[in-house]
Order: sequence, then structure tokens, then C-alpha cells
Amino acid sequence: MPNNDTVNQLRSARDVSVTSDLSNSLVKTMTALTFLLVGTFATSSRAASLDAIKARGTLLCPVPTAPYPGFSEIDAKGRWTGLDIDICRSIATALLGAPSKAEFVPISWADRVPAIQSGAIDILVMLTSWVRSRDVKLGLQFSNPYYYDGAQLMVPFALNVYSAKGLYGATICAISGSTATSDVDDYLRGLAVKHDMLTFDRSSSAEAAYQAGRCEAIAQFGAGNGVFRATQLKVSAHRILPEVIAMEPQSVAVKQGDDSLLDMVNWTIAALVEADILGITSQNLDQVAADPKATPEQKRLLGVIPGIGSGFGLDDRWAYRVIKSEGNYGEIFDRNLGQRSPYKMAPGFNQPWIEGGLLVSPAFD
Repeated sequence: MPNNDTVNQLRSARDVSVTSDLSNSLVKTMTALTFLLVGTFATSSRAASLDAIKARGTLLCPVPTAPYPGFSEIDAKGRWTGLDIDICRSIATALLGAPSKAEFVPISWADRVPAIQSGAIDILVMLTSWVRSRDVKLGLQFSNPYYYDGAQLMVPFALNVYSAKGLYGATICAISGSTATSDVDDYLRGLAVKHDMLTFDRSSSAEAAYQAGRCEAIAQFGAGNGVFRATQLKVSAHRILPEVIAMEPQSVAVKQGDDSLLDMVNWTIAALVEADILGITSQNLDQVAADPKATPEQKRLLGVIPGIGSGFGLDDRWAYRVIKSEGNYGEIFDRNLGQRSPYKMAPGFNQPWIEGGLLVSPAFD
């Protein structure tokens, strides 16, 4: 028979066990409740930005303090134009019903990420590359790409250089802090091409240095060099080298947790691309909508077949209004960068996959 000390020890162990069981049960209950509360808060937080935009009645988008031709510039009437501008207007039309609901806030390139983090703007549409550090470290989420570009080098024809390998010993003008600069630097080092990078805070300063002959080449994203050559140089006197270095997707950024807003951004971009694929333009969409031979995909995108607004809190005509107002992706590219623009750039990667490009739309099922 156990003595009293043994009994007391057993009772103490039993009490500890019971207390432990109760504690574990309480911990599990509190943990479950915490997850429930966090989930509820996250759902509320996800909707908060979208609700605030709708309540305000405007979508706040950035524009650079110095216009960036082809993407964000001011026309003769004092109106903002460009690819980034039209993407913003498309999203404003989808969310709020009209492109005039887009409001533009001047932001320096260096302040564009702090501006979205602080809530000074709702979405970041400002030729911003989707890169790991911005996605993982800076509290941003990125949309599907709306533009593809890679760093390229441009040289004077008189230099008789036809590829990056011919730049041994060259000084290259570039923009400080640009991923294009680091991409080109890494690429040339990988080719064992000795070079010097002469960097500037602004693209205009790097371009002025190139024009002044301070460097043999200039490194920018391909669109930047194309616009620079078309607007400030003699096209026949400067060659953009063929290497496309480190292709980077340009995407719309929102704050982490703004999932509902990101959904709307993604599906607006998808609608622009899908319209391009389906041959729907700002000029023919009414005829397509009324055509009994129109495909189910065409009818669904234009709201003839209901359902496209489901889940967004929108009616089924939101994509119709976007295309009617801004056109499809091809129309937007053409008037800002392509043959209807001063820059006459070929779309290259920035056309639907069926035409050899990289643009793809998820299915509007």
C-alpha cells in the first residue's frame, strides 16, 4: 500500500495533469478565436481600400513630377496622357464608371513606393518593375503585368558597335538606382566586358550626358531609349543594340492586404487584353454586342451574357464601359507608344500571345 507521501505525490501529479489539460484546452480555444478574429479583421481590411475609393468617388494614381514620354506626359491641352495614364483610367472606369474618376497625384520616382505605403495614392501605376524586394520587403502586392520591357543599350552609329560585346572599355551613362543599370552592369561583367558606369539621379541628366558625348552608350529600359531617340536624337544616327537584358514585367502595385482592389486591377487588365484577342475595339463593340453571330466569349465580356460583374459588386457592363472609353490593349499601346504616337515603337512582347507576344488573359468564365 502506498504511503501518504506517495498518495500526495499522485494527487499532485493528477492535479497538474488536469490543470495542464484545462490550460491546453484554453490555449486551443483562444488560438481558434484569435484566428477567427484575425481572419475577420483581414477580410475587413481587404475591403477597406476598395470601400474608401468608392466612398470618395475617385481613384488616386501617381504621375511623375517630370513627364515620362509615352507613359505619363502632358499633351497640348494640358491633359495627362500615356500608357500608365490609360491603365489608371481603365481601372477607374471599371470601379467608378468613368475615366474622369481618376485623379492624378504628382510623385517623384523615389517617393512612389512610400506614397502607396502611406495611402497618398490608391494604386501605383508608374512604370514599376515587379521585383522580389518590392514584393517581399516593402509590403506591396503586384498585379499581372501590363507591360514587358528589358534593359537595352544605345550607341551612336559612328561607334561601329553592333552588340554589347563591342563595348569593352566604354563609359555607359545610366540612372542611379534603376534596375536597368544593375542589370546592364551584371550582364557586361558576365561577358567580361570591362566598362565604367556613369550614373545620374534623373533619366534626363543621363540623356543629356549621352548627347554631350560624356559616354559611349546609354543604358535604359528599351522603351526609354526608344522614346529618347525618337524625340531628342536623329534616329538614323543612333543604334539600339539587339540584346534585351533581364526582361522585367511592369505591374500595378497595391498595399499588402488589398486583395479585393488587386482583383479588380487584374481583371481590368485582363479585359483590355481579352478584348484585343477577341477583336473587340472601342469602335466596334456595339456592333459586336448586337451581332447574333458573336461568340459566347465576346458576349460575356460585353455583358450580353450575364455574370461578369458577379463577385466584384459591379454590374455586367463594367468591361464594356472600359473598352468603350479607353479601347482594348492594342489601341492603348498604339496611341501612346505605337504607330499613332510620335514614337512609332513596335509592340514586340506587348501584344497577345496569339500574335507572338507575352500578354495573356485569364478566362472570363
